[in-house]
Amino acid sequence: MNQRILIAALPALIAIVFASATLSTVDAQPRWQLNVKAGTPGVVAVFDVLNHGKNYWYFPFTVKNTSDKEQKVLITVQALTDTRKTYTCGYYPDAMKKVKRILGRNVRGMKDMQGTIKPGASWNGVAIFKSMDPNMDFITFRIQGIEDVVVRIKGVSYVEVRALDFKYRQLGDEYFPWEDPIDFLGMRWKVLKQRTRVVRR
Repeated sequence: MNQRILIAALPALIAIVFASATLSTVDAQPRWQLNVKAGTPGVVAVFDVLNHGKNYWYFPFTVKNTSDKEQKVLITVQALTDTRKTYTCGYYPDAMKKVKRILGRNVRGMKDMQGTIKPGASWNGVAIFKSMDPNMDFITFRIQGIEDVVVRIKGVSYVEVRALDFKYRQLGDEYFPWEDPIDFLGMRWKVLKQRTRVVRR
């Protein structure tokens, strides 16, 4: 008897679950988010007058504002290695000249990856890092500032900080790293600050 009742009630239960899932999807309002396309990272060597060289990693990427509104952004990039080291990109004019020649196009340094990006506009940027750990095998480039930190769900505002990670593997050894192949392993969103409710005062 109980089994018959359960079978009879099953379609209604499925309908309730489906309706709840649909409601949650509708009530969650998407935040603005820039579209990001990563280029192929690499290494350049810069030599001084005494022929002392330093290696610089570069990470080219493009962001596009696919929304119909202007967005104010402050984009930053970090590099994280499997040897548990974190690097912040910097401004290195000599390395930038070499990178531009390799890429074959004009790109923005990170100090120019901020401000107001217009609807439909694309920015080509490159992050450059100095003297990273030569013993690493894996490197992740983490991009922040490419989406709204406020998300609204069922009329309630929450703050959530995320970054987009692009992970790579460098084959070879620590010698002549600019000659070693670099494999793209994938990308994923990383939550840096868990979702917290915005308190109205």
